Amino acid sequence: MSVWQKLVTAVKGGANEAAQSVVDSQAIRILEQEIREAKEELRKSDHARTQILAKCKLAQQKVDSIQASITQYEEHARKAIDTDRQLALDCAQKVSDLKVELEAEQTYLNQFKQSETQLAGNISQAKANLRRLEQQVDMVKATESVQKAQVAVSSRHMGANSKMKTATESLQR
Repeated sequence: MSVWQKLVTAVKGGANEAAQSVVDSQAIRILEQEIREAKEELRKSDHARTQILAKCKLAQQKVDSIQASITQYEEHARKAIDTDRQLALDCAQKVSDLKVELEAEQTYLNQFKQSETQLAGNISQAKANLRRLEQQVDMVKATESVQKAQVAVSSRHMGANSKMKTATESLQR
């Protein structure tokens, strides 16, 4: 039983090494695909930020509208206080109701602004990280090209040295 367990473990180890070898040989391709996927996620994040900005603008308009209504009802209440006491009380009640609504809308607006600010910072940081990663991939590709060129030059030089050695040996004979 112990031999079978070792055999299974050996097979698993071989499969793991083979998988790791494939991953290593395709590292740049995998990294490029991950960069493409990250760019797509950034586009989605930018879209989400745009939606938050739109909601923020709508919330700001609603806050401004409520504030304008409060100012208008306060003015009506002041004018009606001397002539129609009930109208003044109704206007004051409406102002009170609007202030409660304003507080709720202001809370929503503040949350939207906070979310947008946080999302903008995260997107900016992600874009900077992505740019660095793309630069690193470009550097790896450039280094790989230089290494291939060096190998080609080296092999040509070795071939030339071999031919020279053969020619020298022929002359010596």
